[in-house]
Parts: sequence; structure tokens; C-alpha cells
Amino acid sequence: MAATTQDPSLIEDVTALEELLHMDIDEDFSDFDDDHISGSEVREDETLLKEIAIWSVNLKGAPLRIRHLENALRNAPENDRPLVLAIQDPPNRLAFHNIPGYNIFYSSDNPITEEQYPTWRNGASATGNNRAANTATNTVTNTAANATPSATTNQSDDTQGATNLPAGTEPPAIEPLMHSVCFYVHKSIPTTSWRAIMDTGDNNGLVATLQILTASHVLTIHNVYDRNNRLDLDALFERLDDTKGNSDSVLVGDFNLHHRSWSLHARNETAKSRDFYERISSTNMRLLTVPGTITYSNSQDESIRSSTIDLTFADQDIVEDVVYCRVHPAPGFRSDHRIIETKIRRVIGTKVRTKACLDRVDQKTFTDKLVHYLPPINHSLSTPEQIVSYISKLIQALRETIRQVAPRIEIGFQRKRQTILEKQLNDRTSRVTALQESSVITPAMQERIKQL
Repeated sequence: MAATTQDPSLIEDVTALEELLHMDIDEDFSDFDDDHISGSEVREDETLLKEIAIWSVNLKGAPLRIRHLENALRNAPENDRPLVLAIQDPPNRLAFHNIPGYNIFYSSDNPITEEQYPTWRNGASATGNNRAANTATNTVTNTAANATPSATTNQSDDTQGATNLPAGTEPPAIEPLMHSVCFYVHKSIPTTSWRAIMDTGDNNGLVATLQILTASHVLTIHNVYDRNNRLDLDALFERLDDTKGNSDSVLVGDFNLHHRSWSLHARNETAKSRDFYERISSTNMRLLTVPGTITYSNSQDESIRSSTIDLTFADQDIVEDVVYCRVHPAPGFRSDHRIIETKIRRVIGTKVRTKACLDRVDQKTFTDKLVHYLPPINHSLSTPEQIVSYISKLIQALRETIRQVAPRIEIGFQRKRQTILEKQLNDRTSRVTALQESSVITPAMQERIKQL
């Protein structure tokens, strides 16, 4: 057969139809979804959010805190779920760990490759060197999770059990380490609407800046971690000035600075903390943290040793738009550093992924609508081109029918979370109902009902 030039879209439709051949449309409607039609039925709809929630989280280099953070995100009310996670002191394995629903931005002084994964997964160091012993030698490498399609795939990092280096693998001479600050940005914010910048000067690895495009101004979020008193205040305030421009600024992080203006006591004040207070007071930024709020404690007993060192500041111009700035009561963060959550009124464009839900469509309704769009039964099939054309019309008929009769549902992390919660709620409701319908309600049964 002679080669013919064909419309690429028609070839794509033929391929898509071949994937459908194993299905019996009359018997298996529920399996016919958007993923079987070249993914064309997955749709991104633009929507506007009027508020932006920011969580400032110190992970203390502890992998277990990642799990606690993910649990806090799953349990957060939908209207309080953060669009931005400003992370301090991330464990190195975070470079290989995606939080569902978020893109990550991090940086390091040396490229991070899969060679580090076996040891980091076990929480060990390939070289035996600790974080302080690893020095900066190469150019900063910024890594965003949206850089490649594979990097944006949601993955679950199973960190259980020990893992040794593969046989014959030599540990790297210098083990690269993640810098002390990074960001997670919710995937509903288009990657074209934000950018992250790492400080490469005196505060290299200690300060990162995220800029998000909103309806009014650019929202600039500075993330700071004063590790081992290394934060250079001159460089920090120079950065605040450089990024001011036509933007609204928020400053968050673990400053490790005590001052009577935000702490309950002043016995741990230092020359640096007083210098920071004077500098921040001379700017247009105002403290959002409620003075005396305990953001850190040695244990859950806050009366033993506690302090206010995780701080949040914002430009005076947006203070009136701040809905709240408070400590999040997440389990796993009730000792050491707390999660600090801040919500600001700002209109931002987001995208919600939806798909057609065919399991909610009656078969007869689908069939009755489909017959109006099918090509005529006497459609000529004499040539390859006519066959391709006929198949293309079949697929278009299916697409149009789905568009008209199938309701659309959100897909992704939030939808999965809702499904899990609905299942748990229904299960508990059934168990409570079964206990209540018992002819005799004993004290033990009453206690079980309360526990449910």
C-alpha cells in the first residue's frame, strides 16, 4: 500500500480508538473515562481565589516531621489549606520526596543525584560528614519540581527500613546537602505565575524568596532560617529593599532572635536581636506574630522552656488584609517548632483539574444522545483515508456526548482526600447506627459510640 500523508490529529484519534477496542460500550460505561481518549477530557478550569494561606514550617531536619506535615495538610479544612509552604531546616531526603498536590523549589551547593538517595533514605550520610562539615564548592543549583514532566509526578517516598549503598557504589567525596530553606507551591497555582529565587550572597542557603502574581500586585514571600547565628542582617535588608518594587512583601521564618517586642521576656536579648528590631522597625514592615505567642518549646509542657522565635512580618499596606497569623495545632508539632499559618486576602488565579464522571450517567441517556452524533451507517469505508475519517467521527461523537451528559468532578489530591474522608464518615455512621439499633444499650456500648 502506498504511503499517504495523513492529518496527525486523525492518527491520534485512531490510536485512541485502538485503546478502546477492548471495551464493550453497552456493558462497561464506567470504564470509559477521559484517560481513554488521549486525555482530552481532563480539563483545567481557571478560578479565582480571594485568600492565600501560607504555612511557615521548621522540619528540624527530621524525616518524621514530613509525615506529620502531610497529615496536617490532609486534615486541614479546605478553605485553610495553604497555597505556600515555607520550609526551614528540611531533611535531605526532601529532595526525593513529593508532597501530593505541591511543586517543590529547593537548592544546594552541589548537584543532588540519585547517588544520594540510598543513604538519605536511611537517614545516614554516605561520607560520614555532617551538615556543618560539608562546605560550598560549586555554583548553586536551583531545582524546581515543575522542571520536567517526571519531576511533577506525585510520588510517595516509602522511608521504612534501612537501605545500603548498591554493591560497588563508592560514596561521593563531598555529599551535597539541601539548603536550609525551600518552598512548596500548590499545583493549582500555574507555574507561570510564580518564581523562586535563592540568595547566592552572604545569606546563601539561609534566605529564599518566592514571588507570586496576584490580581493587584506581586506577592513576595521571604523565607529565612538563621542557622547557627549565620544570618547576615545587612544582606537580608538589602534583599528586602531590592525586591520591594511594585510588590507586597511578607517575611517569615525561624530567626532564633529574642526581643521583648515579641517575646514574654528579654533575658535572652542579644546585640543582633536588638539590631534586627531596629532595622525592621525602620522599614514599612509590621509584626504579625502576636507578642508572647509560643512558637517553640523544648517539650509539650510550655512552662518549662519556651520562646517566640518563629516570626512573621508584612508590609504595612497589607496588614489590614491579613485574616490571621497564628500557631497551627497540628499533632507532631506541639513541641519544638510550631507551624505558623498566615492568611492574606489577595485575589489569585488558580487552575482546577476536572474530568467527566461517566459512572453517574444512565446508559439509556448516553445512548440516546450518542445516536445524534454518530456518522451515517452507510459511510463509505473504501479507502484508508475514509476509514480514518470514519473512526475520527466516532471518537468526536463520543467526546461530544460525554461533554453534554456527564457531570464534571474535580480530580487530584483534594478529590482523593474528600473520598477518603467520606468513606471514613460513612463507615463510622454505619457503626454508630448499628449500635444505636441494639435492643439493649450497655455502658460499654455507650462508651464505644462516644469513641466513634
